[in-house]
Amino acid sequence: MPELESAYRGRRVLVLGGTGFLGWNLVERLCQIGALVTAFARDGGQVWDLLPPDQRPRFVAGHLEDPTAIEAIVSDQEVIFNVAGRSGALISNQHPLADLEANCRGVLHVLEACRRLNPKVRVVFPGSRLQYGPVRYLPVDEMHPMEPLCIYGIHKLAGEKYHLLYHRLYDLPTAVLRLSNPYGPSPINHQTRYNIVNYFMRQALRGGPLRVFGDGRQVRDYLYIGDAVDAFLLAGSHPAAVGRVFNVGGGQPIPFIEMARTIVEVVGRGWIESVPWPDEYQRIETGDLYFDLSAIRRALDWQPRTDLATGICLSVERLRVIAAAAGDQDASLLLRHL
Repeated sequence: MPELESAYRGRRVLVLGGTGFLGWNLVERLCQIGALVTAFARDGGQVWDLLPPDQRPRFVAGHLEDPTAIEAIVSDQEVIFNVAGRSGALISNQHPLADLEANCRGVLHVLEACRRLNPKVRVVFPGSRLQYGPVRYLPVDEMHPMEPLCIYGIHKLAGEKYHLLYHRLYDLPTAVLRLSNPYGPSPINHQTRYNIVNYFMRQALRGGPLRVFGDGRQVRDYLYIGDAVDAFLLAGSHPAAVGRVFNVGGGQPIPFIEMARTIVEVVGRGWIESVPWPDEYQRIETGDLYFDLSAIRRALDWQPRTDLATGICLSVERLRVIAAAAGDQDASLLLRHL
């Protein structure tokens, strides 16, 4: 999208959580289009060694629970992508206080620092499909009731409300994108099972089983990371995004079992194994869920461009490039990077 290059070239952009799955892909694209990028994360700064020297960000180590560290990096930024935090529905129910610290207190540290030190900075925050909980109608639009079934969903909803409140009370220009099921390449073996498509790709590349709960007929909405990055860059630059919430999804309702079959077919390895639903997963299952994207189409002229089979092909191909750049001689070693 050429308009995004002109919107970000030479601009100072901070990516909080810059070595996470979403953050890494944002940083890479921003560096490619000429933004002046700072990547903030607890660790993992060595991943930027995989990029050309002229396309690497400034890396700052720290965490959102440290307000002093946040204050030190927000004051001169023009856009902040606030994508740091803990992910995972099941793990959030198992460790609710840790999730609270990362996904609520940390978010407030960022917003308070911006309010006091940089009240004109654009802040973009990722919401989640898990905010909606059990689905009442399809496709799910932004007005659908939200009744989260996990602590993570509750805290993401709280983070969204914090951002919208700071816009209303203090005119801080914020925007929120509720993501469906993003997938795609990343050079770090992030915590896996909450990103089920990436987890299944890794299992297939290893020649292992892709375990599908029940019959796998529940319908989902799979979002290629390149399309998600486009949406974030638009939300960080387009005037119509300020103070708004948008669903961001893949635009194609696909049964879970078909996603798994597509991965096995594209990778050429692995197999599908049907297993009973574990109780802890059954309790947080929302049923069929896919997004109505009409709001973001109208406001930002965004729509997904990558179907699932193409996205999986692109992901596997990119992972092989990452593995080669890291010096792996055996293609199987790329698994450490997925």
